[in-house]
Amino acid sequence: MKGSSDYLPLDHDGSKSSTDMEDDMLIHRLRLVRSHSGSYMRFLTALAALLALVIYTSIIASVTWGMAKEERRHGTRFLGSPANDFITYEPYVMEQWELRGGVRYFGEPSKEVDQNWHNIFEHQNIGFSENLMHSLGREEEGIRLPDGTFFGSLMVFHHLHCLKNIYHALHPAYYQLDRLKGHEKAMHDEHTKHCLHMLMDAVMCQGDTTVLTMKWEEGGARPIGNLTSPHECVNWDRLMEWVVPNSVDVFADGVLVHPKRANVTGNGSGHEFNGSFKEAVATVFDDQMANFTMTYDAGAYLSGNGNGSTLTAQYFEGSNIYVYIRGKQDATGDWWNSENPDTMNSSVDPGGVLINSHIDSVATSYGATDDGVACVSMLQLLSHFTTEGHQPEHGIVLLFNNAEEDGLLGSRAFSSSPLLRFCRTFANLEGVGAGGRAMLFQATDYEAATAYSGIPHPLGSVIAKYGYDRGAVMSGTDYEIFANVYGLSGLDIAFYKPRSRYHTVEDDARHTSIDSIWHMLSAALEVAQSLPEKSTSGRSGGRGSRQFTDKGVWLDWLGWVWISFRVADLFAWSLTLVIVTPLTVALIIYALVRMDAWHLGNTTWGDILRFPLALVFATALTTAPLIAVARLNPLIIFSSSYVV
Repeated sequence: MKGSSDYLPLDHDGSKSSTDMEDDMLIHRLRLVRSHSGSYMRFLTALAALLALVIYTSIIASVTWGMAKEERRHGTRFLGSPANDFITYEPYVMEQWELRGGVRYFGEPSKEVDQNWHNIFEHQNIGFSENLMHSLGREEEGIRLPDGTFFGSLMVFHHLHCLKNIYHALHPAYYQLDRLKGHEKAMHDEHTKHCLHMLMDAVMCQGDTTVLTMKWEEGGARPIGNLTSPHECVNWDRLMEWVVPNSVDVFADGVLVHPKRANVTGNGSGHEFNGSFKEAVATVFDDQMANFTMTYDAGAYLSGNGNGSTLTAQYFEGSNIYVYIRGKQDATGDWWNSENPDTMNSSVDPGGVLINSHIDSVATSYGATDDGVACVSMLQLLSHFTTEGHQPEHGIVLLFNNAEEDGLLGSRAFSSSPLLRFCRTFANLEGVGAGGRAMLFQATDYEAATAYSGIPHPLGSVIAKYGYDRGAVMSGTDYEIFANVYGLSGLDIAFYKPRSRYHTVEDDARHTSIDSIWHMLSAALEVAQSLPEKSTSGRSGGRGSRQFTDKGVWLDWLGWVWISFRVADLFAWSLTLVIVTPLTVALIIYALVRMDAWHLGNTTWGDILRFPLALVFATALTTAPLIAVARLNPLIIFSSSYVV
């Protein structure tokens, strides 16, 4: 048997001394003590290691939780946004009826409420960097702005816009939503439904887990929520510190430019962008669908004055172009798309002005004056009234009609346009000469003639209208259609001399002038603005009805002052003069007789014949050369009008 450390070997005789036995026992005890001490130390070491591990784990967990909470508090999100670094959270108690920040956004609508909403949206349009657009894969479809950024916004503004839209829907009368008809109303209803869906998605997306406890309603028998728990909310002011410096005014002129539809500008209602372009200031109609068939007396219709006897049938397919410039007082939206014309007419105030010219010319002429100058003037009107700050009070329709020279066909084709019901007054820009000044050739009534009074250098006389009505001018203008067929109140402004160049090759740019353009343009600009205010007559109800108040008399005085008055007033003055003048003469004669100053008996035959002979001589002296010119050189009036 092998020896072990627990047992001592025996002597050969199997005996030990007492001293040896004591030493052995002491050594044995020491070994037992050493053995127990080692086990205890190992236990303590293991326990210390376990405690250290627990403490370390607790520290790591605490630090990690604190960092995560701190990061959440400062906006770290797993979806990137350039505004994330400016997001901080704060506790906020949502009050039911108190104003947020003391600012009113709801309640009864007012200018104050509208301004507060405007302030929210003032900086919502943002320019995003090209790197961000590239990371989203949207740089190809994005709208690049002149500064190199891309047009966009933050979704919170879209949600606020939806909230504002619903607020407007609660007050339809104030925001004129009760005037919406047909297609326009359907579009607004669809928009409101979209906003409700967006707000529902937004609320569920945020998933507010703030604890809502219930309590008994004071004085009632139903439970209600205790809404005093603070919510974890974004600090709005801190977020705006990123929004404001990165915002852009996309509706400033030349900033937001559609690649096909030109410049997009605002309509004066602020900076809100609701997912579609702002209501257009001008809408262009390319009418390729209007057509009509008619039978007429060719002589009477083509000349406007003749007594023809040729019955003619004619079919025409229109190619008019017209532009609607929205007025400040006009209905919103595409009101002309209403399927019910009567409904459209009741919702749209017929206060519009129709300005007309024709884009065709006769084959024998270049058409510089007939009717190129008028077209240029209308294009300048379009530029003027679509410039910021010049939007008219009432809408304007600029009609560039075709086939006027073939029988006033373009103006007839306009009868199928829904914009005709919108127009109450008109101004026809025409050329029956080639150059010179444009005169007020015709006017339907006194009020229409008065609208011409504000131009810088007026020119016109009622004699021109009476001469035209009696067939002195063997041609017609679109004025006939607008006044006699559609029943509109308006003017015919036309160049009238030199008549010899009318419809000839000399009606070209060389024989007109910039001064002629300016004169017609100044007249067109004035009547476009003043006709709606000064003319209350014209079409009322349906096509072809006429309610012209009074016929008028008008003339200019030396091209400086415009004089117009009613025919009734002229009759009153004439009647007054007819009565007063003889009475005045009779009173003078009576006074002379009473004063013994009347010496009729001393009158000689020379005194009696002096005036009649002078009148006959003056008449003969004027008439004889006219007869001679008419017989010897009748065309001299075209080449030397001043001599004649």
